[in-house]
Amino acid sequence: MIPHYFLYEEAAPEVEPSFLHIEPIPVRSGRHNWTIRTHTHPDHHQILVISKGGGAIEVEGVSWEVAPPSLIIIPALTIHAIRFKAGTDGYVITVAPPFLQSALDDDADLVDGFRVPTRFLPQQIGRDIDLVGLFASLEHEFVWSAPRPPHSHQGLSATARRGRAPAAGTGAGPPDLQRPRGQHGDPLS
Repeated sequence: MIPHYFLYEEAAPEVEPSFLHIEPIPVRSGRHNWTIRTHTHPDHHQILVISKGGGAIEVEGVSWEVAPPSLIIIPALTIHAIRFKAGTDGYVITVAPPFLQSALDDDADLVDGFRVPTRFLPQQIGRDIDLVGLFASLEHEFVWSAPRPPHSHQGLSATARRGRAPAAGTGAGPPDLQRPRGQHGDPLS
């Protein structure tokens, strides 16, 4: 049986609709020898930014190699496991779907971006946005025990919009989003 967690290896009866948690990758992964075993989060999405190190993420049985900078979206109920290289750095945002929808101003296209696991490769992220700085700002502004600051939605919205914005100078969206595929090559849903 695949375990369901609130945060990795932490159980909780239910997630508040306004829940958002952010922490540096080493905080939890370092405690677990850089290995996060197979699990799922039934009530929230995760967004990871890898700024140093890397590793492999298994998403619905498909392995993705990740190298910095990478942005990974893991929707609620997605079965996943992570094997980070020792010393990997970056951030993990864990967010309740209602809060995410509110942060994205109910933009249907952006909200849809959280329905399928997605990996943005370094060449897709580009140099025009500082994801690590954005996540660090969110961590500074959004502390577990503190009330949500009025502008905390902006950083989360900017992160999501980055994944949907046209590539610089092309007029097209990001090329070849890496989504897990079934045995016949079709996207998993």
